[in-house]
Amino acid sequence: MTSMEIPDKEQITEQSKIDEPKAKNEIQSFFDSYKKKIENIQRIQPKWQNLRSARQKLLSLQKELNTPPEYIPRGVIENIQRMIADALSTITQSQIAERENYEMECSDNYLQLKSFFENIIQTLESSEDLTKSRQQLIEAQRIISTKTLKRSQQEELYQMIRAGFDILLAKQEKEKEKFNQEANQNYEKIAPLVENAINIANSTDSFKEAREVLTAAQNSVRDVLLTKEQRDELFGKLRVVFNEINKKNDQEREEFAKISEENFNQLKEKIEQEAAKLSNNPHFKSIRENLLTIQSELRVMKLKLDHRNKLYTMLKDTFKELDEKRAEYFEKRDAAKKSGSSIIKNLEEKLSILKSTIESDKAELEELQNQLNNPEIENKDELIQKNEILLSKINEKEKRIKETLSRLKGLGIKEEE
Repeated sequence: MTSMEIPDKEQITEQSKIDEPKAKNEIQSFFDSYKKKIENIQRIQPKWQNLRSARQKLLSLQKELNTPPEYIPRGVIENIQRMIADALSTITQSQIAERENYEMECSDNYLQLKSFFENIIQTLESSEDLTKSRQQLIEAQRIISTKTLKRSQQEELYQMIRAGFDILLAKQEKEKEKFNQEANQNYEKIAPLVENAINIANSTDSFKEAREVLTAAQNSVRDVLLTKEQRDELFGKLRVVFNEINKKNDQEREEFAKISEENFNQLKEKIEQEAAKLSNNPHFKSIRENLLTIQSELRVMKLKLDHRNKLYTMLKDTFKELDEKRAEYFEKRDAAKKSGSSIIKNLEEKLSILKSTIESDKAELEELQNQLNNPEIENKDELIQKNEILLSKINEKEKRIKETLSRLKGLGIKEEE
């Protein structure tokens, strides 16, 4: 209804007792107000909860009209009541349709989810991945809450999920029992190995050996199946020994560092003392022997690598300086000898001796060759060897005679005819 019939003047006067223009306006305003309310209620979304709320609102409007203002004509009230009745009829039809849709949607969702859940539960018995199966059941629970379902359908589906969790729990208990059995067997095997490793680590003097045997035990514990408590227990025992040997090693390293420092300073002082002797008319042989003794001590003394390397460098530099000083010393001495007459005398004596001995060697060689020419000689191989030795000696002496003559010639002395 879009318009309303306004009562005649007599009706207005009799029921409302107000003047005609004012009465018409108030009646029209009353009618339009209810018309707008009814139209607004009818514009709701056709959902079940919305339709139910709309019905309640229309019934409330209907109840209000039971006690209308006195100035509103009955015809107007009847028109509004007809509008409310038409709206209620429309909502009733919508509710029936919505109910049918709701029933259909619930049925479809229920059947789909039931089939889906049945498949999940069937796979639980053969599933090896219990974590994945648990996630599937949790996801199934979430899906139920997102679908339109009747309460009885929801409860049935939730019961299926609970049954799935019960199956999963039973499998977990079985797996846990199997796990614990295997873990206990492994513990019985690995615990003695750990104790043996600890005994070795506590008895050896080698930190490297102790660390290796403990690390091997740790790897063994890590690689086998154990409960958390068992693993923590074995790792805890190994950790205690690790801490003890690390502490002991730190103490030994501190003691070693102290000894190394003392040995370093001792050897450093010795090398510096020998190096200082090189500047004061050195006795090269004595210094060299002392340096060799220091070198031997350096090899056997306890020293850190950097200390040992520093000392070797100092020793190397000192040996080098010794060789340089020695070469310089003998070079000066030889130069002094060359400038004196004693050099010529020594050379002449040396030449005389060489000539005398070479003549003796040649005579012996001649006699030896005569023996070799004798076909009946018995020890021919031995004589041949002697012959070769004599030839070598004669050649060497002739070479030395030539060198001596050359040196004499260089000094201005001619060979006597």
